Amino acid sequence: GNQEGMLKNNDIFAIFKDSSSNIWIGTSNGTYIFDRKTDKFIPQEYMGQHFVSDIIEDSYGNIWFSTYDQGAFCYNLRTQECVHYNYDSDVAGSICHYKLMCMFVDSQKRIWFASESRGICRFDYSTQKFITYELKDELGSSNIAVYKILEDDNKNLWLSSNLGIIKFNPQNTNIQFFTQDNGLFGKQFNYKSGYKDKSGRMYFGSVRGLVSFHPSNLQINENVPAVGITEFSLLSGQTITITDNAHLTLKHNQSAFKISFAALSYVSPEMNRYACMMEGLETDWNYLGHSSEITYSNLRPGKYTFKVKASNNDGFWNDEGESLVIQVSPPFWRTNVAWVLYTILVFFSIFKFINYYKNKSIKENKRNQIIFEKEKEKEIYNSKIQFFTQIAHEVRTPLTLINGPLEYILNNDVKKDELHNNLRIMKNNTDRLLSLINQLLDFRKFESGRINLTYTHQNLNEIIEEVYTQFKQLIQQKSLNFVLSLPSQPVFADVDKEAFIKIVSNLFSNAIKFGNKKVEVELSEGDEYAKLTINNDGKKIPKIHKDDIFCAFFQIGTNKEIVNSGSGIGLSIVKSFVELHGGNVYLDLQQHEMNSFIVKLPKKQSRVFEMHDDLTYVSIAETYTKQISHEKKQKSTSILLVEDNEELLVFLKDRLQSDYHILTAKNGVEALIILNKEIVHLVVSDIMMPVMDGIELCKRIKNESKYAHLPVILLTAKADIQSKIIGFESFADAYVEKPFSLEYLKLQISNLIENRNKIRETFINSPLVLHASTTELNKSNEQFLKKLTKEINNNLSNEHFNVDHLAKSVNMSRSSLLRKVKELFDSTPSDLIRSVRLKRAAEIFTAGNCKINEVCYHVGFTSPSYFAKAFQKEFGILPKDFVKEISISNSHIKKNIR
Repeated sequence: GNQEGMLKNNDIFAIFKDSSSNIWIGTSNGTYIFDRKTDKFIPQEYMGQHFVSDIIEDSYGNIWFSTYDQGAFCYNLRTQECVHYNYDSDVAGSICHYKLMCMFVDSQKRIWFASESRGICRFDYSTQKFITYELKDELGSSNIAVYKILEDDNKNLWLSSNLGIIKFNPQNTNIQFFTQDNGLFGKQFNYKSGYKDKSGRMYFGSVRGLVSFHPSNLQINENVPAVGITEFSLLSGQTITITDNAHLTLKHNQSAFKISFAALSYVSPEMNRYACMMEGLETDWNYLGHSSEITYSNLRPGKYTFKVKASNNDGFWNDEGESLVIQVSPPFWRTNVAWVLYTILVFFSIFKFINYYKNKSIKENKRNQIIFEKEKEKEIYNSKIQFFTQIAHEVRTPLTLINGPLEYILNNDVKKDELHNNLRIMKNNTDRLLSLINQLLDFRKFESGRINLTYTHQNLNEIIEEVYTQFKQLIQQKSLNFVLSLPSQPVFADVDKEAFIKIVSNLFSNAIKFGNKKVEVELSEGDEYAKLTINNDGKKIPKIHKDDIFCAFFQIGTNKEIVNSGSGIGLSIVKSFVELHGGNVYLDLQQHEMNSFIVKLPKKQSRVFEMHDDLTYVSIAETYTKQISHEKKQKSTSILLVEDNEELLVFLKDRLQSDYHILTAKNGVEALIILNKEIVHLVVSDIMMPVMDGIELCKRIKNESKYAHLPVILLTAKADIQSKIIGFESFADAYVEKPFSLEYLKLQISNLIENRNKIRETFINSPLVLHASTTELNKSNEQFLKKLTKEINNNLSNEHFNVDHLAKSVNMSRSSLLRKVKELFDSTPSDLIRSVRLKRAAEIFTAGNCKINEVCYHVGFTSPSYFAKAFQKEFGILPKDFVKEISISNSHIKKNIR
């Protein structure tokens, strides 16, 4: 009823009295405790309204509830906590099913749970997880409902189910079914209907009556039967004799067959059960029940393994069983040979088709190409003539302005002021020629794809102002109203400085050249881009040419106007540099009165180069006010000049041979030949040379141990950052840009030679330590010196260790070693070995508590008297006096410590 203290549901499925005499009632709609004092039922809210199928108490005093819809619940009477265990197929160790029929506590205090369709499981207290045991019938089905669990005296579990009575051994998990074949009325038993009396006799209630037996009185056949394959027959009726029980080969048209087998158990043989599997086709066992044959059809070509196992009448299985390897051969058209032929045929057909189409296309293309080439040749010829005409005109004017003043100076006795004016005109036009040549070189780099940019964080205001200063004189000459608008706060962006200067310079030049009266320049910035706008009031550019003007050689106007306008590559270079920066340049058509060019450049680049001063770099624009004093060079110092330009080579030789012995070469290969034959103290090399360039020569020198110590100065016409980086990577000692100051080149040579002399002095004058890590040595020389000292120290006690041994240990000839040590330290290898030995002896003396004779032999000397003389020559003091001074010094130190 619905009254307080009454059951809300009359369907009672479980009644249980716990160890505290509490009576628990399980219904289809919740759980109650019966209060015998008040005769009322108290609902247990923590259980909700679940269908309770059984109630038990474990050895820890916990009350367990199995349900028919939500797994199991465990209630702790002491803490009043309730834990819910539900089934989850994705979680290992969950309860066997959410539909539980009953529970059972065995003699070992373990709790077992019976499910409706997934066998039984038990709770493991140590891991707090469930262990599930699936029960499979003779056909391999696990859809078995267990209604009641009992335990016999041998600790076997007996289960009533919908498929008869099942005997389960928890120790080895063996399963045995008892059905009508064993004398039962039927297979279907009732829910929770079972009892075991004191004598061990068991009673189970079925739908057809009561079943009673004593487990010990049952006679069980535990003999595991052998199993064998008795017949292999094709479905066509042909029987195949198996001569080799392990292997059978079939043709492709014999892939349908029947296999018969038998278990060698003759106690109720009709109760024997079988299971088989065809590996390669199946992954699970087929449980056949009492059937002793199976049929397969349409097996694909391949290798299979047929396996069969059997059980006796009481369900004891022979798991090893019997096996037969079956090889189904493919038809010829599916063999490997056939597939190879198919592949060859397909590729041959493709080849023939491609070849036919290619030949057809070639013939057609040749016809079109002949026509196109004739037209293209004519177009290229006209473009070249026009281009060379423009360049000739561009070059002719500055050459005239150089040649005219030069002839005037040579033919007249000019005064100082007049001379200065003529030289200024020549200088300005030389710069103009150099600018034109640089433009042509930049254009060539873009054409060949060999230009690289190096981005640095730059103040765009400053760069634009610098370019504006260079054009001031030209602006004044044309009387232009030039308006430069720069923001009060500097605009910074990651740009290649030299490239940005060329962008601004070309746009300034273009605006000044074509502007009539006014030019406007404005710099602004957004969040991501810097914007440069340059307007001129020259003749308006037609809309149809807004893209053409950025193409190389394109110009607007008549032939006369073109000849007087320039080379036609300035805006092309601007466009290329801007696009390399990830920006864009365009002609703004919204400006109706003026030609407006707009450049947008990103303010941030992904990789910004940070400049370092590791390499000596000289520009012609530098001015020098500080004079470096240096000693007069001696003719014994040899310098190798490497330059492919005969006039420049002769010029440098004439200017340097008064101070040095000069050797010359015209490329890197000739230079290496000279280095192998002559003693050289320094190399001056051009970069751009035939056969072998200066960068490759520098790398060869620095990587060859024989002359890696030589200083190298590189001369180059390349002033971009990328070229300087290449100079860093080739370990050049100095990097001088053409055109260069001869005086500065002389000072560079003098300083590098002086630095090498200081290295020698540092090494020779060092009292105790061999300076292998001195900063003046380059990396390869430092490694070479470390290798020498290491080899000498490794053979310190070897009195026979000499120059030949040292040369061999560093993979050099005796003569090469002599020459290199002479160049690095102004000494010989013998002196080097002796110096290292003596310095090691001094270090040992400094440590104290050693005899002079012992140290003498330890460092490789055979004569104490010779050792004393050598030590005195090296350090200016006899060994005994040195030891005495060290001893006195140590005594003073100890006194001071006290």
